[in-house]
Amino acid sequence: MPDIHGNLEALDMVFRDLNHRNIDDIWFLGDAINYGCDSQLVLRRLRKEVKLENWIAGNHEELYWGAGELSFSKEAMTMMEYTRQFLESTEEGNFLIQNKDNMQRSSIKRVKDKIAIMTHHKPVFPFSLDIYRQS
Repeated sequence: MPDIHGNLEALDMVFRDLNHRNIDDIWFLGDAINYGCDSQLVLRRLRKEVKLENWIAGNHEELYWGAGELSFSKEAMTMMEYTRQFLESTEEGNFLIQNKDNMQRSSIKRVKDKIAIMTHHKPVFPFSLDIYRQS
């Protein structure tokens, strides 16, 4: 699931739906924060439900870390100022800062006979995907 953007109500609905399904693993594909007013609560809930190795950083996490500010709208920048101030000195804000280098930007996983590519935007891999092709 991606693009929660601080919307706790939407995230709660996703988890209610997942509780009725036979799910092996949950992946979060980025943009937990910004725009919505519940970024801190969204991060808190995701930390309980999703293993860190299953988090993919989104462009709004990257923005929180200070990257790519020129490619965002004025609205996104204004909201990020609010989000940074609100998350500053919180456990959730510290979680984002401490895990800047631990969150993947893209991941590949073999699921049965398929290859799953998890990413928020364009995949970023330091290798060729050819190694995942079946012989």
